[in-house]
Order: sequence, then structure tokens, then C-alpha cells
Amino acid sequence: DLHSLRRRQRQMCIRDRQDDEKLLGYAYYYSGETYYLLNDVDKLFRNLSCSLPYLEHSRQHGLLARAYNILAITSMNRGNAPFAMDYYLNARMYCEKYKLYDIGIIININIGMLYNNFGEYRQAEKYLEQAYDLLQKNKEIPEYYSYLLNIYIGLGNSCFYQEEYMQAQEYALRAKEVCSGHPVSYTHLTLPTT
Repeated sequence: DLHSLRRRQRQMCIRDRQDDEKLLGYAYYYSGETYYLLNDVDKLFRNLSCSLPYLEHSRQHGLLARAYNILAITSMNRGNAPFAMDYYLNARMYCEKYKLYDIGIIININIGMLYNNFGEYRQAEKYLEQAYDLLQKNKEIPEYYSYLLNIYIGLGNSCFYQEEYMQAQEYALRAKEVCSGHPVSYTHLTLPTT
């Protein structure tokens, strides 16, 4: 009947609009990630900022958390730590809410490194230990050793700057052990700076 046909047409329009949002979110995200790799910060921010509402509406939470992570890394590299923290905390919220453990590991490591840069070493340890706990529950991920290395480096730095030299040395030895025989990658992680 005519009523059923109109209802179906409305459903199809809604589905098409949702598919468009999914494609737009995907396109903006990957354009932004490409500009991240090309170090074109203005286009990176423009594309990733445009991706956020589309990724949210189309429930692409993994890409949404990754977008916030890239925005945070870039903000930190530009000297804007408060914005970086805000982006990281948004990413972390999505990771927790939607059980995105692999991305959550990255986010917690990056928050820990950011706190180390602030000189907030106990806070850094808290987030790095949370990353470690998540990592131990997800040992099958391909980046396991890379993440483990970054956690040990971050924890070692925290201990070192608090003059806990024996504990810092222990983390340095653990990091060295991880490096011997395991390839590591640093994609989407911020590296510690001193």
C-alpha cells in the first residue's frame, strides 16, 4: 500500500544519509591522517575536525578515538598542551565506553608522556600503568612490544625525574630486554622528550 511505500522510502533516505555520514567521516579522517603524515597541520586540523561529527553519528568510534589522538599529538607538538590533554581525554572516553582496548593503550601511553612533560610524574605513572594493564590483557596485538617499550621508557623517565634511580634503572633494563630481538614501531605514539 501507499503508506508502506512511503515509510520504506523514508527508511531508505535515512539509511542513505547514514551511509553518507559514514563515508564522509571515513574520507575526512583518512585525509586528515594523510596530512598528518605529510606534516600539513592546517589541512590535518581542518579534515580531522570535519570528521568528528560524521564519525560520531555513524558510530565509527575507533576512527573517532584515533582522530582525537592525532589532534592531541599535533596540538602537543605545537606547544598547546591544554588542547592536547582535552583531545586525549576525549579519545580515552571513547576507548573506555566502547572497549577499544588497542587504541586505549596508545591513548594512555600518550597521556602518561604528556604528564611527564608537565613534570606531573605520579599522574604519568598512573596512566602508563593503566596502559600496561590494558596491554597485558591484549598481548595478541601486533604492536605489543612497541607499546611495552614506550611504557617502560615513560615509567623509567617518571622514576628518574623523581630521583628513584633504582626503579628507573629497572625500567631501563626492561626496555633494553624488549629491544633485544623485537621490532618496534612508533606510529601514533608521542615519543618522550626531556
